[in-house]
Amino acid sequence: PGPGGGGEPTIAFGDGLSYTSFAYAWASSPPATIAPCDAVSLVVNVTNTGAATSDEVVQVYAEVPDAALPAPNVRLVAFERIRDVAPGATTTVTLTVSPESHASVDPDPASVYNERLVVETGRLVLSVGGGQPGRAPGVAATVNVTSARLLGEC
Repeated sequence: PGPGGGGEPTIAFGDGLSYTSFAYAWASSPPATIAPCDAVSLVVNVTNTGAATSDEVVQVYAEVPDAALPAPNVRLVAFERIRDVAPGATTTVTLTVSPESHASVDPDPASVYNERLVVETGRLVLSVGGGQPGRAPGVAATVNVTSARLLGEC
């Protein structure tokens, strides 16, 4: 929590300082739906909109708003550092989100020592940018997972 204890971090994970600014745009649209065992390939264009050559860490965060099982509000699921992007230059970045990265823990009713990972049915919100959703410029897409499945069955 922040200094006031209000629950907001002073510096959130993924925040960083830069000598320039970047803009994000989809190079190709993410799929509208996926099967639970499918990986999602995200392709974005990252443009240096500032005046200095700089690096950027392109980050992908996932949210599972329809989760029936306990799940993090947001989680980092992929990232890639791009280097020496000149002012006005655009770099195309492809990041892959695996089903393991957005699965939830489903406790085994037979034993507290056996935890199973399951990909749940519903919306998967994927945000790509220079930091956490709502804290840095980026783009987002909602992908619908068509059914639930244990990862061990994929």
